[in-house]
Amino acid sequence: MEDFDEWLRRVVGVPAALPEIIFSKDFKQRIHIEQSAYEMFDGQNLYRPVYGAIDPGYSGESRYVVEAIQIVGNQIRVIDEICERGATHSQVKMKAMAREWWPVMKTGTIDPRAGGSHVYGSTSPQEEWKDDKVAGSVDLALPKRLGEEDLIRLIQTYLQGARGFTLHISPKCERLIHELRTWKRKRTKQGLGTPANAPCDAIKALGYFLTHHQEGQIGPLNKGVMVREYSLVRGRGTDPVLQSLENLQSEQLYGIAGDEFREDKIW
Repeated sequence: MEDFDEWLRRVVGVPAALPEIIFSKDFKQRIHIEQSAYEMFDGQNLYRPVYGAIDPGYSGESRYVVEAIQIVGNQIRVIDEICERGATHSQVKMKAMAREWWPVMKTGTIDPRAGGSHVYGSTSPQEEWKDDKVAGSVDLALPKRLGEEDLIRLIQTYLQGARGFTLHISPKCERLIHELRTWKRKRTKQGLGTPANAPCDAIKALGYFLTHHQEGQIGPLNKGVMVREYSLVRGRGTDPVLQSLENLQSEQLYGIAGDEFREDKIW
């Protein structure tokens, strides 16, 4: 029996979801794309944390992507994006330092395969983000590594709101939006096959963040749950950007940056 969307395109001429586009039935512009501005404070005058979702692609067609995410109630808001091709860790971090949310981005996630790798004995991307006395430390977790299809299904459940959270993406996140709109499966003689070998760095960055979130490892698990307090400058050494925020407000800030993340076994 012919797929209904295929019939709409072929007979009626109505634009409909293309079956080969992986997220065509789940990602809707009118639902998921909206102006999600950075919120500095929550309702209790505490700083609202920003989490980084990072995929450090730096070769070939890959992109080095940083998605800035805030969790507000039951909304997961992707508020900003840095996307660079052929950039080093330092170059990407310099761009992040120029964003207004940088002082409160103290935790997040990174692609578990690339983030923990030591290419030719070099410092891993995870260590590069953590061991920086000038820019400030960002503790990035290595989430459990999922297969490609499992990661796709996880993102689909969040797009559908099936996990009790809704996903909202700022128009600033051009790379993430582009990949959600265009990433597709290969066509074979038997029908649709595996996902195409196209760069999907922003999707992976978001997917691994959601992996950690759905396991309760990052952010408040349920609406209204408060996470532990911490000081932005406690135990971090001298950081002039963070110190300026501390001078503006002396009370402890809202977040979980003081936590030590558990690294799940990579498989």
